[in-house]
Amino acid sequence: MTNLHEVVIASHQHVQFSSDTRTATFVDGQYKVISDRGAYRFSAFTIQDYGEVVFDSGNMKLSLGALEMFYRSRLISKQLLLESNEIVLHPGSVMDLSGGGYEANQGPGAGTKVSHLIM
Repeated sequence: MTNLHEVVIASHQHVQFSSDTRTATFVDGQYKVISDRGAYRFSAFTIQDYGEVVFDSGNMKLSLGALEMFYRSRLISKQLLLESNEIVLHPGSVMDLSGGGYEANQGPGAGTKVSHLIM
């Protein structure tokens, strides 16, 4: 997917993203930024009312400037590494990451243990 910066999933639509796809920026006849397979990069990602987005496998990466999910929208993945500057989850929206993610005190956001406190 080339030069796609803002993604809007319309109401009542279902979209599935593959772990084989890449995002890229193409400027002046050259690719400037190419993501790894299964790593998506967008400046804005919006899922409108009742919209549904599925990432088809675990270990996918989603890098966003902003994520906004409206009423009864769903983002579904077994496991997802999500990086975003802003996340807005409106009432009724759901992020279903049924793979469970990292165990307690594991993974990149685990924090550090200091005198029996987790920070």
